[in-house]
Amino acid sequence: MLRVQLGVRLAEMITYVREGDIVRVKSPDRLVRSTRDLLALVEQLQAKGVRRRGVRLALRR
Repeated sequence: MLRVQLGVRLAEMITYVREGDIVRVKSPDRLVRSTRDLLALVEQLQAKGVRRRGVRLALRR
């Protein structure tokens, strides 16, 4: 499980998603607070067969 306390909506989404679903995220920082937590979330989604798609993944300067 993620190190930080998950938001209620994120926890619901993780429970709800099924194989073949696609999760679209505006930016990874909207989901979690650290890279480690992001990787853990991605692993959870991959284990369920869920794909993810980021809308804005470029680093800001």
